[in-house]
Amino acid sequence: MPKISLQRTRCCGLRIVKGVGSMSPQKATQYICRRMLLGGYDAAFILFSCGPKSGDALKQFIINNNLGTLQEKPQGDMVIYIWEVHKINTRKWFKNAINN
Repeated sequence: MPKISLQRTRCCGLRIVKGVGSMSPQKATQYICRRMLLGGYDAAFILFSCGPKSGDALKQFIINNNLGTLQEKPQGDMVIYIWEVHKINTRKWFKNAINN
């Protein structure tokens, strides 16, 4: 099973995701949404870092599904992403994803 986790920060509006590069963009997004919407980890912003290839795939998935906007900053061989979650669209997407 891939190692992915959503962690709280001192700021109630920010969560950090570790291990997003270990699974497909759809599975990673489902995990994040499950934790945010059902597990009490609600957040306005999600911070994650990974290699450019897996990060770009997740970024495109988020953009293509209208789940929010992203900012990115390359850091050596990694990229740091900040996802500003569009809560209404994300809830709709997650509801659809778990019902299919």
